[in-house]
Amino acid sequence: MTDNKASFYTGCVIDAIEQTQKSKRSHYLMGYIYKQNYEFIQNNIIEANSLIDLNQITGHITYNCNVNEQILFDNIIENLYKKQYQQVSFIIEQFEKEVSFRNSIDPYLEFIKIKTAFLFWLDNVNFTSILNDGLSENDDIDHHVESIKKMKPLQSLNTVSTNFIDADVKFGISSQPINITTILEKISKLILSLDKNEHHYILSALYSLSGNLLLIKNEKAYAVDKLTRALKFDPYNWEAYEAIVKSISLPNEIVLLSEHISKNIRETILYDFFQIRCWDVFFESIDAELYIDLLTTTLEGFPKSKFLLTKNAELAYKLNDLPQSKFLYEQLLKRFPFCLDTMFNYSNILYVSEDYPQLRELMIRAKGISEVSCECQAIRGNMESLMRNNENAIMHFRNAIKLAKTDSSKKCKLYVLIGHEFVELGNYNAAIFAYRNALKHDHRDYAAWMGLGFAYDALNQSKFAIYYYQKCIALKNEDPRAWKSIASSYTKIDKLNLAYEALVKAYKLSEQRTKKMAIADEIIPLLEKMKDTQKLEQWLKSILEYPEPDEYSEKALGILAELYRSTGRIQEAENIELSKYRDSIH
Repeated sequence: MTDNKASFYTGCVIDAIEQTQKSKRSHYLMGYIYKQNYEFIQNNIIEANSLIDLNQITGHITYNCNVNEQILFDNIIENLYKKQYQQVSFIIEQFEKEVSFRNSIDPYLEFIKIKTAFLFWLDNVNFTSILNDGLSENDDIDHHVESIKKMKPLQSLNTVSTNFIDADVKFGISSQPINITTILEKISKLILSLDKNEHHYILSALYSLSGNLLLIKNEKAYAVDKLTRALKFDPYNWEAYEAIVKSISLPNEIVLLSEHISKNIRETILYDFFQIRCWDVFFESIDAELYIDLLTTTLEGFPKSKFLLTKNAELAYKLNDLPQSKFLYEQLLKRFPFCLDTMFNYSNILYVSEDYPQLRELMIRAKGISEVSCECQAIRGNMESLMRNNENAIMHFRNAIKLAKTDSSKKCKLYVLIGHEFVELGNYNAAIFAYRNALKHDHRDYAAWMGLGFAYDALNQSKFAIYYYQKCIALKNEDPRAWKSIASSYTKIDKLNLAYEALVKAYKLSEQRTKKMAIADEIIPLLEKMKDTQKLEQWLKSILEYPEPDEYSEKALGILAELYRSTGRIQEAENIELSKYRDSIH
């Protein structure tokens, strides 16, 4: 690392420490309000650097309050962790009745009241989704091909169910019905009452919560505006950055949002982490070298960052380097031996590499930490799937979904895995249902869109399949698999020119000769069916241009000779036969 880079990262760490301490001093409840932010910054910036001795840094980071206030705040936090949201609301309302200076409201307590109303609403919605969102045991009986024909393939799948938006839930001692709109109104009212120069951190938290609620309502533009305001008040609000990532649907939006953020907020090291997070989601659609350089450089400054080390292990997998990916995950588990998230991701690598002994050992380790965790059930599901026990795998993946609670990312992955299991069982209708559930939780999931395309293709619903493959291409334009798949669907409905164009694109995107020739094997019969002898001849000659003759060259020569004979070019066909005879003699 150069001296300039070392100096830059040292400054970043000091700034992060100072800002964290400053926000903690603003109020006792910030420890709860900013819990996720503090943990991310502490684990991935402050403690992850190798440049500063943290023992030499001192600073008063506690909020001064009297004994009664501390008892009150501790009681509130304790009940929040127990998810006793109605009790929290009751405690705050009773406190406000007792204090004589009621007109001077505590904005942090008001934020907690609003947040508990949202968490109470979210718990009710999640409980309802567990009851209504599962897969029935007889999905293939309940969903026939005829019912699939009636589905509208162009219906947007990235909108959240109205049940999630308009849920009417009784809350608090006043038993008033609440929904997202009422919560947003309360947030706006509180924001207007606060002095913008004095309450930076609570305003950042309020705007961040508002942005997340607007994302649930699928109002992306308003959400990004609120989240950007959150970062203006506190550029170390990682929750706001994470929410902005969720708002991104297509790769080209990353550049626009990055420019918008860099113009409007003070740039910190979290901006680099945000860039890594964004480009990781759309890795196949970006300039991979730029992403790799950014990740590598940032890792030099923060070599102990769990976030960066995980992204590095995932990168090896995306580059099809399974041995390196396994090695990096093993190193991660040595550093973080009780991290179930890392174990779940590692289990997917072991599944792909069909390493059953390692997968079983990993499952035993996870079971020893927490058998009733989402991750342990998911790892067990992967192990059952590898043993071809598809029904058992589905059961464990379902259990994992119930335990995932509010983690949309995990739920999406698990529904995709359930979809794959149903495909293995030949139950394409149930697979479709699972993939659709995955997209409810993350509409950017490439595997879910691809799974839908494959399932509809298997049911001979080619037009639907094309729609879903187009979604895949929009997400990852450089993936030859999607182009090959859509070409197959176009062929089935006799759109041969479009099929040809898609196969050509797949051919250009493939790097290895074996993969290119596999696509050429599809192009050649397609051109024969189209009776386009000119293009067919060009393709066959392009195969023969390979420097070293191989089995593909020999096959192309035979087809070219047949083409010449069928078009009356007997002499050219005989010349090919003669050259093949001479080669066999030599």
